[in-house]
Amino acid sequence: MVVEPNPLCEGKRTQVPSPSFCNNFLNCWDGWAVEQECPIGLLFSNKGYCDYADTVNCHNRKVNGEVFVF
Repeated sequence: MVVEPNPLCEGKRTQVPSPSFCNNFLNCWDGWAVEQECPIGLLFSNKGYCDYADTVNCHNRKVNGEVFVF
């Protein structure tokens, strides 16, 4: 596990979407982040949790090398 500073997490204690992959999220703690992956078959929603693909808008973030646009 890699914990590193991330400006997306500045002042936050929450989970935010990964800027790179739709099935990943940043687990934030006061400016520090750990990138984690949703369980298989789920994507990370802007609502702050992993959910089924048909309810998540990936905003052109990749999933396993593919781009999902809903």
